[in-house]
Amino acid sequence: MLKLRNIDKYPSNMINDLFKGNHKAAELRLQRNIKESSYYTAISAMDNLRLEIETLRSLLTWLRTELKNT
Repeated sequence: MLKLRNIDKYPSNMINDLFKGNHKAAELRLQRNIKESSYYTAISAMDNLRLEIETLRSLLTWLRTELKNT
């Protein structure tokens, strides 16, 4: 695809049409999409863990305060 765009100077909107029947290009697009999805899933999992840590930290602070007040 890069060869078509950079060397052969095909317009970028035509490149996808040229590669629609290409099995290798379809497989590469599939792998790219899977990896992109995995990346965003990992970021979401990290955010969830960060929230869980903050929740536990708040709970520990509250319990420490309650323990001191008894």
